[in-house]
Amino acid sequence: MIDQTLYCVVGGQGSVAVAFYKQTGEEKWSNLSAGEPGYCPPTLINHAGVDQLLIWHPESLNSLNPETGEVYWSVPMRPAYGMSITAPQKQDDLLYVSAIGNLAVLMQLTDDKPEVEVLWSGGGKTGVRSANVTPHMEPGVLFGVDCETSALTAVSLADGERLWESQQPTVGDDSRARHGTAFITKHEPTGNYVLFNEQGDLITAKLTADGYEETGRQNVLEPTSSAFGRPVIWTTPAFADRCVYVRNDKEVVCVDLPN
Repeated sequence: MIDQTLYCVVGGQGSVAVAFYKQTGEEKWSNLSAGEPGYCPPTLINHAGVDQLLIWHPESLNSLNPETGEVYWSVPMRPAYGMSITAPQKQDDLLYVSAIGNLAVLMQLTDDKPEVEVLWSGGGKTGVRSANVTPHMEPGVLFGVDCETSALTAVSLADGERLWESQQPTVGDDSRARHGTAFITKHEPTGNYVLFNEQGDLITAKLTADGYEETGRQNVLEPTSSAFGRPVIWTTPAFADRCVYVRNDKEVVCVDLPN
């Protein structure tokens, strides 16, 4: 939301993106058409003093004027199976988007007007193709779980080169597992990271361009769903008041986090 405006992904001709007045529910504007809306949440960014609303549906990534719905720019991006899921990530003037189907794209935002330039696009051993876990960007490096290798992966933003990969925080010793999952959250006071993986393990770790260093692990929930023949928990944790809240299909657990 900006001020009193609520932004939603809806669907239908001319209404993939719809803005509503928060207090009344009245429609403010609608725009964009696509065969399906996808799963990516509306994402607000600001660059060079200009607010941009990013809407990624399964056909393209679009930047809109949050006040009017006018399209600033659009870049074709077609993930496999219509799975536009992860939120675009911004670091300074860089913007990263990825998905299943060998889709990994780094763009640069321009300063003089709302535009982007594609710097590189990945596939194979370039970039990290994050399907259902939004990656995390730091200056010069990106951390994400690659849906093809099931590994937590560090990538150089300069050229998309993979710096290291580890299945330790995702699927452990199960090297045959597909689409391994661990949700990534940076703990700002320490600079370290909190991971919640598909086995229900809550993990603390240091992530750098040089490698993965696990500092703690505790199993807090049992998997109650299944994917690709193995039990999994694919739910994003929530954080508030020095606590993390995680759930499976049967219960919600609150875990106190250290300072």
